[in-house]
Amino acid sequence: MSWARNTAWKVLITGEHTPKDPRELLDTAFNASSGIRDEERALASNLVFSVLRWRSGLDWVLNRVSRIPLSQCSAEVRTALRLGAVQILVLDRIPAHAAVNETVGLVKSSQPKWVTGFVNGVLRTVAREGRSLWSFPGDESDSPMSLAVAHSHPEWLVRRWMGRWSRARVLAVMDADNREPPRTVRVNRLRLDRVRMGALLNRRGVEVRETAFSPDGLMLDMAGPIDRLEAWAAGEIDIQDEGAQLFGYLACPSPGMRVLELCAGRGGKTGHLAQLMMDRGEITAVDVEARKVRGLWDNMIRQRIRSVAPVRADAAALTREKLGGAFPLVVLDAPCTSLGVIRRRPDIRWNKSERDIARMAMLQRTLLTAAARLVEVGGTLVYGTCSTEPEENEENVAWFLQREREFRIHPAWEVFPASARSLCDAGGYLRCSPDLHNTDGFFGVRLRREG
Repeated sequence: MSWARNTAWKVLITGEHTPKDPRELLDTAFNASSGIRDEERALASNLVFSVLRWRSGLDWVLNRVSRIPLSQCSAEVRTALRLGAVQILVLDRIPAHAAVNETVGLVKSSQPKWVTGFVNGVLRTVAREGRSLWSFPGDESDSPMSLAVAHSHPEWLVRRWMGRWSRARVLAVMDADNREPPRTVRVNRLRLDRVRMGALLNRRGVEVRETAFSPDGLMLDMAGPIDRLEAWAAGEIDIQDEGAQLFGYLACPSPGMRVLELCAGRGGKTGHLAQLMMDRGEITAVDVEARKVRGLWDNMIRQRIRSVAPVRADAAALTREKLGGAFPLVVLDAPCTSLGVIRRRPDIRWNKSERDIARMAMLQRTLLTAAARLVEVGGTLVYGTCSTEPEENEENVAWFLQREREFRIHPAWEVFPASARSLCDAGGYLRCSPDLHNTDGFFGVRLRREG
């Protein structure tokens, strides 16, 4: 059995029991193995993400041909069947016989002989029948359930989207979610500009394209992980989707400004804020998780940024007194359902439920209320999520403005670079999406405190 398939199998099994990012699980597996070729690592990643992207379709097919429902199979057997089926039905460079034999090899040493025969029989049927199994009767092909299976999204989410978007838009979003996202980096403008960085990467064998909306972004066409590039190690680039890069421009910090960033995470947006400020001023970057604060420290050190002070704290419990006064700019990249980044995190579609939307919206309202207390008169609160859902976005803003009468929307187009103004809607919000802009789904708003 190949290392790549065995690794993908184990990562997917682990993912059934934990909400961890599959990229982190893969990194752990890669770091535990030495001497593995890049091609094997790439195959393991491709297998993991392909299964996660197409899981409901794969399950539909497998349940049609299996005498035992997938829900009654162990995680090991269920995952092996999905791995075999994705190689047969989705990936086009793996012969069906190799997919079947390699998958049977995964379960052979740990499962009873009859289970091995069961896996072999199911996958041989899938190989014989092919994509014809992935079909619906004509009168059902337009139902939310059939669209959810055909395009591998949870039915509850498809129903929500169909309630407010056209069928064509829903199909476009699901199609974008199921495509490989671009490998996008943000150039550290403190070190060099985008043109020079692009030329440097080209000389090192990396093909680059400039991003359409962010003045600092490059899309890379390369083999192997980005963090092996010399430019990454030197802090000259950071891995960041173009939509996330636009959040820095929405915040629009000035050199010398005093900035508070809440829920800063590992500091992807923090680094951009510092760069837009020419590393002059002070950014207090807060997160409640110790591992994220450590990651933020490491990220700032790698990029040689000195204006950031990482703090571990609960954003909802902060006061002006603890922070030395109010701030002219408070940035809240709020925890959310992350339904706008499904193309980059396909596991999210299976790890979230409709109940999570209301739960996250309540948390966001708590954080918005806490953040508002920390904004000085004349200052700005910037709020954003990577969610597609109104409850987490414009409905939260409407609720906030009704409660906090001193705040007004400051339209994003007034601070955005010309290249990004098309992403501002009539309400003054930033909105970008994978189907329309080839970015992650993102929402943002500037809220100015006027009195």
